[in-house]
Amino acid sequence: MSNKTTFSKHTLLLILFTLATVFSFSQTLQVSGNGTAIANPDMTPLILDDTDFGNVSIGGSNSNTFTLRVTGVDINGILVNITGSTDFSPAVSLIGQIKKNKTKNHVITFTPSSMGLKTAIVTITSTTGGANTPYVFAIQGNGVAPSPEIDIVDSGSNGISSGSGNSPSVANSTEFGSTDSLTPINVTYTVENTGSGVLNIASAISSN
Repeated sequence: MSNKTTFSKHTLLLILFTLATVFSFSQTLQVSGNGTAIANPDMTPLILDDTDFGNVSIGGSNSNTFTLRVTGVDINGILVNITGSTDFSPAVSLIGQIKKNKTKNHVITFTPSSMGLKTAIVTITSTTGGANTPYVFAIQGNGVAPSPEIDIVDSGSNGISSGSGNSPSVANSTEFGSTDSLTPINVTYTVENTGSGVLNIASAISSN
């Protein structure tokens, strides 16, 4: 009876070890974006985990960093592949090995070539132990028309916020101080376009 009991325990341990080996990849690789775990698979892009790149002007780009973490055995030959819209890059990246309890960051950049929603699928594979179970999640971004952004600064490059004319300040040259009619005070302001679109100024009006 004693020998049978010992053999049964060894068999159970062997079964558990085998199961742990078979499922080691899906259990030990974790992917997160913006500090939020991404499920495997996850076909719903979210701003929360950086799988939704949001609105990006044509001619601009947005890069999001994803963290790959291994909490079990080492994982070798990790490969990141992006299929779908070519506005996401890089299309293929060899991450290589990530040792247990270590992380590596992978950056994906969205550069819209045209307006509209762009989607893609990120597939992460490995060669560890012959198992190549994929880690799959969807990403998306929206290409929008470039838009201008008007900024006004004084001669010292001090910014003037919209509406600040109601509260003049010496710090940005909107407070002219005291003078008489024979001694004018001249101040130069510069209009800047910090956006990505063309800024057309129809007129500039000063009102009392």
